[in-house]
Amino acid sequence: MSCLDQEQKSVLHPMLRMAALAGVDQTIELYINKGYDLNARDAGGMTQLMLAASKNKASACSLLINAGADPFLQDHSGRNALKISVDSGAVDAAQVLIRAYTASVDVSSNVNNNEATSESDSSLVATNVTDTSDELLKLRAEERELSIELSVARKRHEAMKELDDSKKRYDES
Repeated sequence: MSCLDQEQKSVLHPMLRMAALAGVDQTIELYINKGYDLNARDAGGMTQLMLAASKNKASACSLLINAGADPFLQDHSGRNALKISVDSGAVDAAQVLIRAYTASVDVSSNVNNNEATSESDSSLVATNVTDTSDELLKLRAEERELSIELSVARKRHEAMKELDDSKKRYDES
């Protein structure tokens, strides 16, 4: 692959951007199989995972995460995909992302536990486990906070829908 080909694949391709926004899994898979950078960003600093999360495309989020997209990256505003999904009221995408964050911390903990090959490594593992446990506690606290935000967003969405239904009934009468 030429240097130009590699550079083109590290920039978020416009069609891949549209596929992430629309949740077109087959197109996303095509770009994944062609080797495009899963963490490439658009002009606004958004990755395709962030874009899919913003539009509640849970299946696309899951596909991208399973293919190696980094859910911890942040946009220019400092928001990660989970925060973007919550801000957008994207409940299904947020649930996929919460599972990805939790699984990532659990995997990290298991890798750190398996690194002890001698007595001298045990203190390193203890430190890593403590760090991972702290990270897990922070993530779980963030998860609770985001769950509350998600609940509020859900109620707001239901209220808006009820208001729209009331307006329609009023207009029809």
